[in-house]
Amino acid sequence: MVGQRRPVWLLAGTFSGGTAIRNCSIPEGEWPFFPVVNFVNFNTPNCNQGPGNLSVETLRSQIVAIVDGATNLSVKLDGGPVKNIVRVKSVVFAVTLPVDNVFGPNACGTNMGLSGVFSPAIDDGFYTLLPL
Repeated sequence: MVGQRRPVWLLAGTFSGGTAIRNCSIPEGEWPFFPVVNFVNFNTPNCNQGPGNLSVETLRSQIVAIVDGATNLSVKLDGGPVKNIVRVKSVVFAVTLPVDNVFGPNACGTNMGLSGVFSPAIDDGFYTLLPL
């Protein structure tokens, strides 16, 4: 619930794809919002001696084919289909990663891991907002 802003309650996606089942308590009056499929991409200069600073255009071009290829998307709520799945391209933002994060200690090909503030960052994907 850290960083949640009314009236939308963001649920996280998965790294592996496939079916995700979420059992959670959402405060009354909040609208659950979550990715059906998405891809976050962010600039990581000097990580694994990569190409250097990447522009927003480059970051978006690296993931567009993946998101474009998402087909047959579906969401069920209490056994019934949810119809409002829409594509959302984020505004540019920054990502802050602590030392101990989901990418692990070898994220940059070293034992140093990937931590700090990274910008620019973007997201592209298909999301749904469940009505109250």
